[in-house]
Amino acid sequence: QESARCIGDWLEHWARQAPDRIFLGERASVETPWSTVSYRDALGIVRQAASWVLSQGLSAERPLVILSDNGIDHALFALSAQHVGVPSAAISPAYSLMSRDFDKLKSTIELLDPGAIYVASTKPFAAALAAIKPLHRAVIVSGNPEDADALAFPAIAATPESPDVAKAFAAVTPDTIAKFLFTSGSTGTPKAVINTQRMLTSSQQAKAQTWTFLEQPGAELVILDWLPWSHTFGANHNFNLVLRNGGTLGLLYGQGGFVTKHHGLVLSRAAPTAALKQDTSVQAEADSHRRNVPEFTDEAGGKGKVEAFTVIYRANGEVEHGVTMLRTEDGRRTLGRIPASDTATLAHLQNMNRTPVGSIGSIVTAGDGMLEWRVG
Repeated sequence: QESARCIGDWLEHWARQAPDRIFLGERASVETPWSTVSYRDALGIVRQAASWVLSQGLSAERPLVILSDNGIDHALFALSAQHVGVPSAAISPAYSLMSRDFDKLKSTIELLDPGAIYVASTKPFAAALAAIKPLHRAVIVSGNPEDADALAFPAIAATPESPDVAKAFAAVTPDTIAKFLFTSGSTGTPKAVINTQRMLTSSQQAKAQTWTFLEQPGAELVILDWLPWSHTFGANHNFNLVLRNGGTLGLLYGQGGFVTKHHGLVLSRAAPTAALKQDTSVQAEADSHRRNVPEFTDEAGGKGKVEAFTVIYRANGEVEHGVTMLRTEDGRRTLGRIPASDTATLAHLQNMNRTPVGSIGSIVTAGDGMLEWRVG
């Protein structure tokens, strides 16, 4: 089936169909209350912030860079740029908060030449921002209105909506660059992987045709997640899974707002329920909502036929994939036998001949959700 033109079409759709449904929620711990944004309000902020993005001349040559971890403002700022054809790039917070030489951060900034750089608050990022200051001409934007050394994102989100936003949104095509997603840099400096709108939407279309319960009428999709949006699993799979299907994404954090756990959980979407490496803290959070969730497991569980996903990992990560899912049946893994829609998966030897059973080979995937090229 045909995938959406762009991820902005999903946001526009759910703002019309379920305007009051909670799209995103965040809180620092299970003791603190949730801050939330509905689909209607999210679209309003995205359009208004997009007006600012256009007024500043951001583009594929001067994209939006985000240094902070997952958060509502992070999501809405990225969506606002993508809404008008401007790529965003979420950079691993570790490059700013844990590095001493900031070499990886510097390389990403030099490569992208951003038009704007977002942080949730300037204080934790002060050393990182000072290290990259000579390398860019970007406007520094902070989610904290009290930061005097940056433009406050709430002010950007209150920008009057310009008629140019609708024109720019209409001009977005499946080939428009949506984001730059960086490799780990384990073999050198991080490389910017170009993710087009087609890569993102086709992956989720394949997912919907594989996980058919996602589109069951009246079913509720709620995900609690820590997976960082600087990685394809947290961003292209989990975040886009929620947005494409009109679900709710709850963002939880470790100490200081920094990601300390990389797990996620689909809490409900009719039967079967699917778990993504659930852990005890997720179970505690789920119990606080009195939801029925699977017992601790590394694989999706259920009765009878189970539809789940198997992510194919390369040796150094899976960032090149727009996320390809395969299906499991009755608890058994499958590889290529029942691939995701519009995706071919084959096992090959080094000479590209088909791999005999029992031999060591390479996994090769092809489809609209796959990498087309890199930068750097």
